[in-house]
Amino acid sequence: MIKAKAVPVNAGQKGEFYILINSSEGNVLHAPNHWKTKRGAERWAERNGFSVTERASAKPKAKSAAKPAVRKPAAPKKPAAHRPATRLPSSIGFIEKNDCGAYVVHGDIGTRRYMGYTKKEAIARYSAEAKKR
Repeated sequence: MIKAKAVPVNAGQKGEFYILINSSEGNVLHAPNHWKTKRGAERWAERNGFSVTERASAKPKAKSAAKPAVRKPAAPKKPAAHRPATRLPSSIGFIEKNDCGAYVVHGDIGTRRYMGYTKKEAIARYSAEAKKR
């Protein structure tokens, strides 16, 4: 029975994989690049009649003790700055901003959407349209 050993290629890099070499002679026995773990290469060797000289441990790595989470006390919230409401012309009921970022103006002449305009520009355009009617 041939003694095989799993050896890493490109060790420590993203494309690391394992090949099987003859333990006594050092020549390559089988070298597909699909064994991503040493244990996978050893399992293949066992299933195909090779005896493995150095076995990778199948035990999971011991986890270090987790540190308890320490939370910082929350900073006291500052009161929201008072912003005076925008003075709306009498023809406008209310204004909202939709998901796309367009201002939607509801009022006497119906609902209009203003995409790419500031709130002030949307109010001015709606007011101008209301005066025309």
